[in-house]
Amino acid sequence: MIHAAKRQGLGVCAGVMTPSEIFSACEAGADVLKIFPASALPENYPQLIKGPLSAPVRFSAVGGVDVNNAADYLRYYDSVGIGSALYRPGQSVATTAERCFRLLQLWEGGTADFARGGDQKVT
Repeated sequence: MIHAAKRQGLGVCAGVMTPSEIFSACEAGADVLKIFPASALPENYPQLIKGPLSAPVRFSAVGGVDVNNAADYLRYYDSVGIGSALYRPGQSVATTAERCFRLLQLWEGGTADFARGGDQKVT
């Protein structure tokens, strides 16, 4: 799949977890490695695995990431994905919108220190 996407000039964000999956995705040309579930591994996992890689690659933490711990992951990852912290099956549109709004307020208002690992609790 990665080879086909790259032949079409597309960027690839490959979902991986194990070292074998990481090495295979890198060899195939993945641009970003989406570590899932990131919460099952040490936060510094990218730092541990980058050494043996032959080329630089970006890492994205997904799974178990929320506004309360995103900054901790961003110390080691290039990006984070926040999913179930914003939406759960059956949740109303209004609740989803409110959670998104609160996250954006923290981000844009500078009250969440995502760049330096500050911790902000959001309910």
